[in-house]
Amino acid sequence: GFMLEFMARAFPGTDVYGIERVHALVHFADENLSTSPDTLPNIKANVFGDGFEGLPDHAPFDAIHVGAAAPSFPPALIDQLKDGGVLVIPVDSGSFMGQAFYEVTKRDGKVTKKMITSVMYVPLVPGVTED
Repeated sequence: GFMLEFMARAFPGTDVYGIERVHALVHFADENLSTSPDTLPNIKANVFGDGFEGLPDHAPFDAIHVGAAAPSFPPALIDQLKDGGVLVIPVDSGSFMGQAFYEVTKRDGKVTKKMITSVMYVPLVPGVTED
């Protein structure tokens, strides 16, 4: 829940959603958020779901942050960006260097991918789990 709270604080005029594929972590994050001294009304939902799929029912989004390394750029997430929207995501580089952190922008239907730096993240895993 820390990233959800951070995003809500950093972007107070926007609606903020979180996705977690591990059901127990959704509850853990919700408990942590409930102890926050501030009410953050722009946190709209913390959802149990598949991060590869995003939240199409709530799209389009100004920004999407992915906190795990994807094997490639998830088309569903790019599709859910507003025109002018930004996706920040670590992507496997295919080498021993780990992953590359990208800024992906969508403007006038054109997608631009800019590598920012090398990083090390846990892998983005498809699907959901109760554990």
